[in-house]
Amino acid sequence: MSGFDNDSRERLRLADALSARTDALCIGLEEGTAEIFALVTPTTAELLAWWFGADTRTARHGTARGGPDFHVGQRQAILNAIVAHEVLGSATLQELYQRVAPDALLAGKRLAEVGQAKHTHPKYCLKMATGTGKTWVLQALLVWQLLNRTAALEAGVDDPRFTRNFLIVAPGLIVYERLLDAFLGKEIDGRRDFASSDVARYAELFIPEAHRERVFGFVRGNTCTRDEIGLKVTGNGLIALCNWHLLGDAAGRSGRSPGGDRRPAAVATGQGRRQRPGRARPSPRTRQRAGLSGRSAGVQRRSASYPCGQARGRSHRGGVAEKPDADRRGQGAALRAGGLLGHALQRRGQRQEQEEAVLPAHHRRLRPEDGHGCGTGEIAGTRPAQGDRRVAAGVQGRARRRRQSGP
Repeated sequence: MSGFDNDSRERLRLADALSARTDALCIGLEEGTAEIFALVTPTTAELLAWWFGADTRTARHGTARGGPDFHVGQRQAILNAIVAHEVLGSATLQELYQRVAPDALLAGKRLAEVGQAKHTHPKYCLKMATGTGKTWVLQALLVWQLLNRTAALEAGVDDPRFTRNFLIVAPGLIVYERLLDAFLGKEIDGRRDFASSDVARYAELFIPEAHRERVFGFVRGNTCTRDEIGLKVTGNGLIALCNWHLLGDAAGRSGRSPGGDRRPAAVATGQGRRQRPGRARPSPRTRQRAGLSGRSAGVQRRSASYPCGQARGRSHRGGVAEKPDADRRGQGAALRAGGLLGHALQRRGQRQEQEEAVLPAHHRRLRPEDGHGCGTGEIAGTRPAQGDRRVAAGVQGRARRRRQSGP
């Protein structure tokens, strides 16, 4: 067990070092004397005093219902994010390591990993268990970013550390609905009641009183559901809520999904049709033999294109063998039989025309339109092809013998 614990702590060296740095900067936070107050913007200092100051916490707890508050885990998550982003100002993951835990970069291949291009922007992971209040941490950090960006714009400063544009991606529809309730309120008679949202219900915890109306207006007017993204007009900021499946659908609509080109133009021209692996498009001659054309040929052409060596339903392409199911094998066999039968009938008709051209009139095959019977109770024109071949062979043999014997 000790080995497992040591290995786990090794993977969390950055988190441990960042928490230690944060704890050192936040000594005296409740009394307003912490070192962190001098290292952040006035807006952030105001928020830290509102969230964690002893006076404001006492005022909240003195209410009739006791008042909401952040627990220890939420407090640590919020402070770690603020220290990493605003105090340390790390632009990349490698830079954050170098400022907080440089020795951790020497372990294994960590330096090569954190130096990759995908880590060249600020990114933070807050690992919190289910039910520990991740949404509250999210909303507190959103207020921190929003108010700082607003203050910077009012002062005519473009501070890249802060933003008014947010994309919140949920892992599923259940969490997505909970996020809608948290930001817009519960749905009543088809409309969202903002008064029931977390932002409004716990405003005394999240937002200093002087900024509440501004935050309320931004959240109510700039929050977009997944169906409104790209359609709703918002001013100077956005809170986009969606589930991660929407991102996959968007990638598919843009033609980047694996398995084929599904862009509308490609689909309209027929270039975006996906084909199963190991299946080749049959030639026009093969489709003609199988008696297929048009849309029906498009459905059945794969089975009709198998050569005789693949009669058992196996197709080989690039060294990969694929075995269709029993239904597809049966369909392929039926189509191959139909193709061979059609080809045989076509050749039979050609031979019959050639034979009738050289046969005497009384040996020619009777046709239905002649109105004659064949003497056996069968309808004229329905005798087997084998009998026709025997008659033709007999006539041709007698003619050959006459020519050889001479006059």
